[in-house]
Amino acid sequence: YVIACDEVVRDASGSVVELRCTYDPATKSGSDTSGRRVKGTIHWVSVEHALDAEVRLYDRLFRVANPDGGEEDFKSHLNPDSLVIVEGAKVEPSVAGDPTDTRYQFTRNGYFWRDSDSTPDRLVFNRIVTLRDSWAKQREAEPEKAPAKRSAPVVTEGPSAEELLAERLDVLDAKARVRYDAYLAEGLDAEVAILFVEDDALAQFFVDGLNAGPVDAVGLANWIANDVRRVLKDRPEAPLTGPAVAELVNLIDAGTVSHRIARDVFARMAESGGSPEAIVEAQGLKQVSDEGALVPVIDALMAEHAGKVAAYRAGKTGLKGFFIGQVMRQTGGKANPQLVQRLVGEKLAG
Repeated sequence: YVIACDEVVRDASGSVVELRCTYDPATKSGSDTSGRRVKGTIHWVSVEHALDAEVRLYDRLFRVANPDGGEEDFKSHLNPDSLVIVEGAKVEPSVAGDPTDTRYQFTRNGYFWRDSDSTPDRLVFNRIVTLRDSWAKQREAEPEKAPAKRSAPVVTEGPSAEELLAERLDVLDAKARVRYDAYLAEGLDAEVAILFVEDDALAQFFVDGLNAGPVDAVGLANWIANDVRRVLKDRPEAPLTGPAVAELVNLIDAGTVSHRIARDVFARMAESGGSPEAIVEAQGLKQVSDEGALVPVIDALMAEHAGKVAAYRAGKTGLKGFFIGQVMRQTGGKANPQLVQRLVGEKLAG
């Protein structure tokens, strides 16, 4: 829904403690009848439920393209910001059970991969590519001869996401613009909407999925824009269909599979096709959402790691992520992450 903040409640120190909001019932994703639009989207995770992680932001080692091409010492061109380490970053608890080679897009800043230094109680992620590359403009801004004296690098940002979107919209004809507006009316993100306008094959996937039966349009569109597009780029003949992807989205929404397990199912669909529900049944991939099945696993882990339980209760609260990760591993990633989060929290609290 489109949410409006009506009142901000602060405590005696001035800190925000509550937001009182209203929502517009006519703006529900997938059934929007309001025609209202928002200018941007806020990406967030719940601090209370998130896991701590160290994030390493890698950039270019040198500030110029040819650091050894002039009279100056090449070390004068080193980029002091080639590695920025962010401590205490917050990530979704479900990542603890992901395979180590899983790639992530974090807050639209870039793609990340888990570092070999990472452990269940100390997650570490490396940025492997940014979403926008300002290198070309930075090179244009470089003087022909960089000064011998080292100075701070000049950061020249490329076009904003809004500017890039505006450029793509400007070239649409009237018919394409109607399609774009129709996708927005379905609740789709502007980037996804214009992608479907520009790519007829992906748009047909979306239409086929919608026509197969009731499905969350936004969830379906996101799977097609990200996962389906990635597979078809390398393997146009992959046996994927819109109805099958819609079926997978419904399995996620019903709680039958977690998002992590859904990616395993999708990988099998991309290889051999078939019904995702049939794959889940055949592989025994149903999500474990039974407290009675998870509590013994958590109890056994706490007994095995009594020292870490004591450390948590003494104030090392980051160890909560260790136990969540261990539960996810013990269950092969099939445990309901939200349920695991709650049960582990309750058990650690004593």
